[in-house]
Amino acid sequence: MENLFRDYEFLFGPHLLVMPVLEAGLQEMKAYLPVGQWYDYWSGSYYEGQQELALPVAPNRIPLMVKAGAVIPNYPVQQYTGEKRFEAITLRAYYGSGTSQLYEDAGEGYGYQSGDYCQRHFRMQPAEGKLNLSQQREGSFQVAYEHFQLLLFGLPFTPAYCLADGQELEWQMKEGTLHLKLPQEFGRLEIG
Repeated sequence: MENLFRDYEFLFGPHLLVMPVLEAGLQEMKAYLPVGQWYDYWSGSYYEGQQELALPVAPNRIPLMVKAGAVIPNYPVQQYTGEKRFEAITLRAYYGSGTSQLYEDAGEGYGYQSGDYCQRHFRMQPAEGKLNLSQQREGSFQVAYEHFQLLLFGLPFTPAYCLADGQELEWQMKEGTLHLKLPQEFGRLEIG
């Protein structure tokens, strides 16, 4: 019963479980995972929920867990909106069934009120020996980047192909993580 009363861990949105480090010099800390399937954000290691874990701590990395099925966008570091132009943003996807959203707009002004925004809805659906990732888009905002750099963690099989809207994509497996360049306008990615 003691695991239900956690003082410091918190959910950040529907997919991220943050475990802040509150003591200097810690090399590991205990944390409780709620019901469900979880991945370590940094390493992609998989964990079942409803258990207490000892997780490593580093000066530049706090323990951060991601719900299975989540797609987490990562933009290049900027000091302010529009500081840099970039060709791609990274999508960190964690194998499982789930939905995620990405909202983008100009970052200033009121154009979003008249539909000048882009909201993407991602749905990840695993099947035996396959994985589908679909995207639906709403709004009229045109993003400046051309591609997503997809990092897929936890894929339980070695893929034979990756197709975006029927077109073959180049991909690599590096240390158990699938890496591929994906057009930002894709509708459906099939991995099998």
